[in-house]
Amino acid sequence: MKKILIISTNAIGDTYLSMAAIPVLKENLNNIVVDFVIEEHSAFLFQHEKTRKLIIVKRSVADLFPKMIQMRKEKYDYVFSFFPGVVNTFFLFGVRAKYKGGFPNIIKRTEWANRNQRGVVFDNRKIKFVYWRKEENYLDRMIIILNNFNFGLSVLQKYNLDDREISEIFNNTVVLHPFSRYADRSLSLNQIEAIIDFFIQHGDVNFIIVGDEKILKINNMPGKKVEIKVKPPIDELVSLVHSKLFISVDSFPLHIADAYNTNFLGIFSTTKPRSVLVNFNKAIVFDAKELSEISAENIISKIEQYLTDNEF
Repeated sequence: MKKILIISTNAIGDTYLSMAAIPVLKENLNNIVVDFVIEEHSAFLFQHEKTRKLIIVKRSVADLFPKMIQMRKEKYDYVFSFFPGVVNTFFLFGVRAKYKGGFPNIIKRTEWANRNQRGVVFDNRKIKFVYWRKEENYLDRMIIILNNFNFGLSVLQKYNLDDREISEIFNNTVVLHPFSRYADRSLSLNQIEAIIDFFIQHGDVNFIIVGDEKILKINNMPGKKVEIKVKPPIDELVSLVHSKLFISVDSFPLHIADAYNTNFLGIFSTTKPRSVLVNFNKAIVFDAKELSEISAENIISKIEQYLTDNEF
């Protein structure tokens, strides 16, 4: 039996993308088990995935070193870390394995997606450097690493979180995911209010806001008839992206909409749709360091033009 470890202690979106390797590994390697190293906030992604083990780590010396010792005893055959991160790098270099591959970084850089990056592959004590360009898609990072172990991939599909029939389709609903983990990719309250007003005034639609606890401050907008859904379970989130229109900043739920190729619209500024999305044409892009710097009028104008061009 081959033992595989995938390391992903970054944002939820990175862990979700890393899960795309699971079907490929199962298809190309016989008799395998897959373990994941993640942080607690990503555990809900594995509701329907039968991995052997989820190793939950905390960013503290008191937790990281004991977990390292635990994983070194496993003697994995393969270890992968597809996205850069200080903790990811710590485990990538520290865990024993015959084959390793990943994009390490020692110094924390939040803007890594806008840089060309050098990865490293270890194959039976041979070291090889590989390269990812910032113009390429995030999934290409995984293809680059996996193909160095003779997987022969030309494309990679985002992971299907729930293969069951979608329980509910929100046909008459516009869903908005306005906040990212990163402040520069998040909408302001003024922008959110303008988006809500635009859709309510221009059609008979229900409006749902989805996200973490940050969306609760939207309740402070008096007179706005919107439904707030804080951290819905995976099944419901998959249903929510199947709406009349799902609008999201660059964040994990946008990846789900992209995976299912639903009616969605991504809002971008600091990152680029071609790097993040398979269906990169379903996006509007602003030239700004902070998405919140864009005027609400400018955002509404681009949304309106997008809806016109796509005959919504």
